[in-house]
Amino acid sequence: MKRSDKDTGKLILKKTSTYLKNSIMIFLLTIASLLYGVLFFGKFIQENNKNFMENDNVHVIQISGKTADNEYSQLNNTDYNNIKKMEVIKKDAVAEIVFYQFVGAINSDTDEPIILIGVDSKYSDYICQQQMEDGVYYTAEPIEGRKLSLNLPVVQSDKDGNLISEDDITIEYELRNAMQSESESAVLGMRDTIDHIQEVFVTQNTLLDILKRVKMVEPQVDHITDDVEKNNVSISEIYIYVEDVYHVDECAKALLGQGYYLDYTFKSFDSLSNSLKQSSIFFTILIVLLLLTSQINVFLAFHSYLRMQQKDIGILKFYGFSEKRLYNIYKKNIDYIFLFCFLTLSLYLLILGVAIDIDNKWKIIPTMFAGVIAILFILRIFILKIGLKRIVTKEVLYLVKDTKEFE
Repeated sequence: MKRSDKDTGKLILKKTSTYLKNSIMIFLLTIASLLYGVLFFGKFIQENNKNFMENDNVHVIQISGKTADNEYSQLNNTDYNNIKKMEVIKKDAVAEIVFYQFVGAINSDTDEPIILIGVDSKYSDYICQQQMEDGVYYTAEPIEGRKLSLNLPVVQSDKDGNLISEDDITIEYELRNAMQSESESAVLGMRDTIDHIQEVFVTQNTLLDILKRVKMVEPQVDHITDDVEKNNVSISEIYIYVEDVYHVDECAKALLGQGYYLDYTFKSFDSLSNSLKQSSIFFTILIVLLLLTSQINVFLAFHSYLRMQQKDIGILKFYGFSEKRLYNIYKKNIDYIFLFCFLTLSLYLLILGVAIDIDNKWKIIPTMFAGVIAILFILRIFILKIGLKRIVTKEVLYLVKDTKEFE
């Protein structure tokens, strides 16, 4: 009997309508196109994240000066403290990095000027390839030797109280070529350096110690002050690192409102991010619509095919085939068609996985594989429960009569 059911199933399968075959092929092509589209869009999103969302430069706002009463002025410690107290900065910023710049050092070996920049060591990750230590010079330039000696003027007061320098001292520290390159550093990549003048970075503690040794700062002072007239120190820049890239514009507008001169990578990032969001929403809606359309088309094709089979089903029921037996025969044929679809799409996914270069693709492909299984499973359930089951439970006379329109 099982052999008879198998032969019957094969005979029924051979009578599959051209419309159903074409509908299945269109369905497969549609799903294949959607799978490729999802991977392509995923690659686009990843590239977008690398270039924009995960790019540290996008998170950084550089503050280089300010205006008050239509006059430009350099930054000072008061500005630094005021910026840190701003509500939007306290809410969105994770780092406020100030660069204290000291002018007056001379390279002992080359007699060339050196600009010392003091940075809080807790922000080492933003500018250096290692944790910055006190008593070390850091540079990105390839300077030979492991030591760097700097000549610095020793400041003294004359009888009238004026600051003079008749002597200098040499301060030698270990030199490490550990500064990040401009492409690696969100902060250094935004700076405008002075041509032919080398910059050397030190911790704020080291800079303060140097200032004390050249008598530009009193021994009891425990923090750097920006006073160009007294100690040749100024704040050259302040950098704000905003954690959420979508809040960069908000922070920038608040700083501009306070009169600060700014530079940041995407001054119109809101419009860019909105465009990317709209593209994602549009692509998602398009995928859903195409998926629903293709599934409805296949369901209608199967429904039409089963209606055309009603006469055969009626004849088989007349010859003693039970509803369960007929249901199983047609179910096996439908399962065979879905197995063909599953294997075809699985092979296509594997080919896509090899052909398309995308990060974490062997995590994405299994997710898409699970999506294909879910789509085919849901469609199969609808066809079996709504299409096949309703037809095989009808009476013989109804089945034969109802199919005259297909003769």
